[in-house]
Amino acid sequence: MKSEIIGGKIRAARELKGLTIIEAATDIGISYTFLRNMELGDSHIPIKWLVKMSDYFEVDFIQNLYQQTKKFKKPLKHPENIRSLPY
Repeated sequence: MKSEIIGGKIRAARELKGLTIIEAATDIGISYTFLRNMELGDSHIPIKWLVKMSDYFEVDFIQNLYQQTKKFKKPLKHPENIRSLPY
């Protein structure tokens, strides 16, 4: 999945919460420019930040990413295990 697709989903989640990019970035613990670049698809999204944003926005970006890949169309068997992966 391309970075801009997941970035668009991150932006939609942020906007649904009624947050500015600066507010969300501050709460998550990243710079607003890094969050902006992720939302625009201009930056690769490290898995640790994807997990952190999934928790913050209460949206399972990991599951969504998995389902969007061309290879896999069914849900993960144990999506809760993704959070225990080492970074």
